[in-house]
Amino acid sequence: MGNESLKNKTEIVKTLLAYGADPSVLRTGAQNTPPITVPMSATAQPVSTKEKVDDADDRYKRESIVTIRPSPRSESIPAVQVAPPTRQLTITRNPEIEYFMSRAAELPPKQLEALRNAGFDPLTRMPFRMVGQDLVLQELLRVLARHSQRGDTSPVSIIFAGPSGHGKSLLSRSIGELLRVPAHTVNMTNLRTQDELLQSRSLATASSENVNLAGFLEMHEGKRCAVILEEIEKVGDKSAANTLLMPWELGKLNTPTRVYDTSKVIWISTSNAGEDIVFDFEQHRGDRQCTRNEYLDLATRIRRRLIESLGASLVSRITTVLPFLAFTDAEKLALAHQHLPPHTLSNTELDMLLDKIIQDYIPSEGVRSIQRAVERHYEEELW
Repeated sequence: MGNESLKNKTEIVKTLLAYGADPSVLRTGAQNTPPITVPMSATAQPVSTKEKVDDADDRYKRESIVTIRPSPRSESIPAVQVAPPTRQLTITRNPEIEYFMSRAAELPPKQLEALRNAGFDPLTRMPFRMVGQDLVLQELLRVLARHSQRGDTSPVSIIFAGPSGHGKSLLSRSIGELLRVPAHTVNMTNLRTQDELLQSRSLATASSENVNLAGFLEMHEGKRCAVILEEIEKVGDKSAANTLLMPWELGKLNTPTRVYDTSKVIWISTSNAGEDIVFDFEQHRGDRQCTRNEYLDLATRIRRRLIESLGASLVSRITTVLPFLAFTDAEKLALAHQHLPPHTLSNTELDMLLDKIIQDYIPSEGVRSIQRAVERHYEEELW
């Protein structure tokens, strides 16, 4: 953390956090602590945390050292000597790292066990792949854990709803990537028939399987995979959407030629439906943190809106509807810093630039408005 010349420091920190590193091991003092013996597979364990901010020098510099406590693993694992730093580490301000370090949290043991038993536990690393949407991620893990704990044989169908540019597509893609399962992405806009849906090829350019949806389902029949339905509320005719009635309820897809087993498919849909409801909710909430009950009430209101466009028959078969909220100030800062090119700005200059960028945040555009503000700033400097 104190190595200012280290490349990709933010990605390194995010990866460590995603695999269980505890940020509380960053603390001040204890310079004379002797070396300790730890297993090769040791993971960072909480020790203590104390942060000192020197306002007279620089209010955004932290002086910290890292202490490692051995992990309670098998005694047969070889041990190594780890010497603590001989000097205090000075960490330059990085709003993105600060944000992700604040996201480290533990899941309830029963929830984590249910996720592990069903193979969904890699999704617990998602908070370190995206900025914002804490409530979405928390509810997603709850739903999957509950689904797994009940031994539910019905497929999982999820709708991510809300304003554009707030992480719906990113989260959809990341679910397949984290679970290491194949995914097929379909743009539902203007699709009118079952045949058009089944003939749709994946939008994912990185996909090595150049097949349509029918071919994808046949290749992965009876296996876990993900189907992402982008902009589902913009479907041209409900006949295409109604193709999903049986897959979402019974795990079977009937076609004129055969019946597909889709019981292991994770169905993920995205929609901008209800973004006006989200904006109205945000306006009335102000700076106050959203509670879980408020969030679930919001989800119910958006589910009702989806019924207007997709029909109650289809929406009633959706496992959960998860609204995406506008970014908080801390999230805007992290996103703005994330999109900055390498720089040598002082902390004061960096703060001024980030404050200027986030003022251009437009809720209906989300992260795209922040990206545009960053590009405009550097274009002005270039010309």
